[in-house]
Amino acid sequence: ALLPGSLFAQDGTEDVPAEVRIILKQMAKADDANLWRLADRLASLGPKAVEPIQGALADHPPRPRLGAASALVDLGEESLGVGEILAIAGDQAKVPNEVRIAAIDLLASKGSADVEDSLLRMLDDVFDSRIRISLARTLWILTKDLRAKTELKKVLRSDDPEVKIEGALALAGIGDTESVRSLLAAIQDE
Repeated sequence: ALLPGSLFAQDGTEDVPAEVRIILKQMAKADDANLWRLADRLASLGPKAVEPIQGALADHPPRPRLGAASALVDLGEESLGVGEILAIAGDQAKVPNEVRIAAIDLLASKGSADVEDSLLRMLDDVFDSRIRISLARTLWILTKDLRAKTELKKVLRSDDPEVKIEGALALAGIGDTESVRSLLAAIQDE
């Protein structure tokens, strides 16, 4: 039993499963900055948190799952965490685009070149320009696959000025400023 107002059992040991449940509930309501702070807090619970996190993944919406997956990677469970991040990133039917983009962007820092095939499949299956930009940027960061630059250069021909700007910034961000120099100059002149 928990002592009132604490996450410690009567014997003085920390109740990690209860703490995991509380943090995941908080993640559901958290803004972006707090989501990652809570993910760090989950990871700080240590290896005892892995099993409760894993057991709770299916019961939560995509944002808390994404935070939990990040914590799993930080806890040394790369395969499990990255697998969950990929599942969220690739779920076009149930996951909002902004969460999918956050998952793809998270892969840039938590993933490895091992996810290249998954990223390429997603790139083949997605039509949303913002997701394509995020996929291409992450693909370049992890693998330096030239298809990433090709995809980013394609969005520069978009009729949507916001997509053009986002694509130009992504290209500049990966070091390809030559491709976007004239577009960035035109934006600066506005």
